[in-house]
Amino acid sequence: MKKITIIILLNLFLISSLTAQNLLTNGSFELGGNGNGFLVDGAGYTFLPVPTTPTANTTAGNYGFVTNPFNLNPASFGSSTDHTTASGGGKMMVVDGSNNTSSPTFWKAGSTGTGICGLVVGKRYEFSFYLKSVYKLPSVGSTPATIRVQFNNASSILPASNVTIAPLPSSAQPNATSDWKKVSYAFTATNACVNIELSNLNTNSVGNDFALDDFSVSLASATYSLNNPTCNGANNASIVGYPFAGTPPYRYALVGPSASNNTTGVFPTLQPGVYNLTIIDATNVSSVFNGIVIEQPAVITTTPDTVIPAGSSTSISAFGGTGNYVWSASPPDPSLTATVNATNIVSPTATTVYTATAAPYLRNLVFNGDFSQSNTGFESEANQIIPTNTTNITNSYGIVTNANIWNSFYSNTCLASGGSGGMLIYNGQNTSVATTKVWCQKIPVVANTNYDFSYLVQSLSASANPTTLEVTINGVVVNTTLLPVTSCNWVSSAIIPWNSGSAVLAEICIRDKLLAIANNNNFGLDNIQLTTLTTCSISKSVTVSVVLGQQPAANLQVSISESGVVCVPSGTKTLTATYTDLRKSDTYLQPTL
Repeated sequence: MKKITIIILLNLFLISSLTAQNLLTNGSFELGGNGNGFLVDGAGYTFLPVPTTPTANTTAGNYGFVTNPFNLNPASFGSSTDHTTASGGGKMMVVDGSNNTSSPTFWKAGSTGTGICGLVVGKRYEFSFYLKSVYKLPSVGSTPATIRVQFNNASSILPASNVTIAPLPSSAQPNATSDWKKVSYAFTATNACVNIELSNLNTNSVGNDFALDDFSVSLASATYSLNNPTCNGANNASIVGYPFAGTPPYRYALVGPSASNNTTGVFPTLQPGVYNLTIIDATNVSSVFNGIVIEQPAVITTTPDTVIPAGSSTSISAFGGTGNYVWSASPPDPSLTATVNATNIVSPTATTVYTATAAPYLRNLVFNGDFSQSNTGFESEANQIIPTNTTNITNSYGIVTNANIWNSFYSNTCLASGGSGGMLIYNGQNTSVATTKVWCQKIPVVANTNYDFSYLVQSLSASANPTTLEVTINGVVVNTTLLPVTSCNWVSSAIIPWNSGSAVLAEICIRDKLLAIANNNNFGLDNIQLTTLTTCSISKSVTVSVVLGQQPAANLQVSISESGVVCVPSGTKTLTATYTDLRKSDTYLQPTL
């Protein structure tokens, strides 16, 4: 009973910590309307209850809380679901844009509009919400809403621009997943209560209709990286936690098949399974990641054992494992020629056991080095700007596929490697400060092992005096590379060799070194790798049994050739027949038929 009680209390703690991350009440509008976690008191905004049947009766300044905008105005609003559920049933706030030239506020944080309280002065927080247009008939003269966000009792607000244009629908029926846009701001609290207000700067009544959902204020998020085991059956996986903000020192708790607590955030020698990671700062504010999966690498499987007659051939194949194999035969079989192929055609003369063994392979230990998982698994001294950096804020980065989408100053030919996926683009400092850590990751390693580090880089701005990128491992400079002079051209860094020596952890950083010159240190990073040759002691055998003394059925082709008359009135005619065994390519002559 005691063991069960401990598990229940721990699970309750994790659930409580996860839920408490959003410091706003009713950010998803599922708990009620005006006065429940927020306030709508701007001049000209009027609450409109959901009609029992859809009617086209909204006017400028009307707002409501609905599961489908269509129900408020079927003539003008597209049909779609909320952001929270994306499957229907959840509520969102829908606003028929006001034409009031004073741009009154339509949303204030706090049930009485007095802000979000209980914050810690000096801490970094994130405020976010989701936004989309609901006007389904964009036409000449129609313009989307322009949402302004204002803070009070906050400093260091990023991005500097406080306006966002509601994204236009991708079709006449806005889609719940593709049309919602996350609007996010980071700020430092200068008071225990921070006021946050939203207003619409667009006064055009045509097209100026929008929906909002999932408001949130939370302590600036943390992240984690992971590495799966090297081989099937190995317990050498790892999870590393990274706090983005908060008050140090930090505590880290990992719950799962290999549970432990520490103050470093590095958890090596893990076995496969599902883990929950909690990062707690000195004031007991926590970030929780539930359901982190460490996957068991695949075993090697082969085609089933088989029996063949003497003189025949058969196919053997290997699957799974590392994907690279070396075949061997016992007893040796000279017909096994392509020993590194996954599939072979063999012709044993006796029963033979063929074994596929995992071949050494290059293992990449960098987590999310292609940025396919966005802003996950690394640290940076730069500020992430989401979703765009329209005001050209320096020392900032974004994760995008096209640099021009994030900042129109960059060419739309500056794409992620391969033209798809993600890349990190960095808008460098233009003041004289110390080198900036643009990307850092902590990776558990094996002592006295050779590794190779590499990455792709492209300049986002052509410059005759490009910046220098510096790579450090555990604080030691191991490489410096000049940024390419031309822009939008991916260049591979040098292969940077590194021996771990006595180290069992590699903290790798890519830094922007040369500063104070505008436009010379804007660049993109992609395909970051730390590789090592890895061998897995796993194999799988398949037996091919040969039945001696049993010839397979012949596949005969009969050919008869004769000149002259074959049919005669009486008597017999001698013909010559040729029998060809297509299975063995043997030929037999039968002179009399």
